[in-house]
Amino acid sequence: MLSGRRSSVACSAHMQSLPASPQASSTFYGRRAGLISRPCSSRLAPSHRHLSLQVTDAITRKRKEETIKALTTQLEKSIVMFGVRYKNVPARTMTDFRRALPEDAKMIVAKNSLLLRAAEAVEGWSDIKPACKLENAWVFSGEDGVAATVKAYIEFEKQLLDKIPKKDRATAKPTDISGGILQGVYVDLEAVRKLKDMPTRSELMQKLGRLIRKVPTKLAIGIKLVPTKLAIGVKKLSEGEDQDAKVGDVFPKAEAAGGDSASGDAAPAAEGA
Repeated sequence: MLSGRRSSVACSAHMQSLPASPQASSTFYGRRAGLISRPCSSRLAPSHRHLSLQVTDAITRKRKEETIKALTTQLEKSIVMFGVRYKNVPARTMTDFRRALPEDAKMIVAKNSLLLRAAEAVEGWSDIKPACKLENAWVFSGEDGVAATVKAYIEFEKQLLDKIPKKDRATAKPTDISGGILQGVYVDLEAVRKLKDMPTRSELMQKLGRLIRKVPTKLAIGIKLVPTKLAIGVKKLSEGEDQDAKVGDVFPKAEAAGGDSASGDAAPAAEGA
């Protein structure tokens, strides 16, 4: 019994005599009989910590380079880009918006500084700087998906507004367009909205084809009408129905000098007859 008390006192004295190290922490498990201490390391040695920071910086740098490359690729094959505010938008709603975009469009969430670096590397996009404020999800579209992309944004905005009480919708802005670029020209919110009516290349080609097909038809109708009008004019002259009609109204006047003299000789002959 006495030896048990002595060992307990010795252990307690040993624990109290351990120096408190700022680089170590202890996890304690409580018991009725007392406390058992198990030291564990929570900090790395200076050399290991320095190596860890280097690895983290390398990963961060690589991710930035990958993001800039992705942004540059999208700029090279797009004709329009605009920023969408997403600060108060749930992540799931943003995912739904991303899925609603047409095949020719893409959305990338990136820092404004990285977008600016990509915009400066591709000709025609550097004027996006005024839109590079606060948080932006950047939407890109090729020439065949502009209207569908803008319509998808308008529907996305409408869904957010529907969740807000009607009395507050007039002043509420759950999302917004910070600005964009259309073929090298800066466009604001209202200009981006108007792009919902922009025709695709195939639609333009179809309209152009219809116009081209109409031109020969109208030309043929005009050519067919010329002999008809000429015959009617000759008939009126021969029958004397139109007393005021002249030969020049039916037959074009000759442009050559010889033609002028011939017409001048013909007039007295007609009078003599």
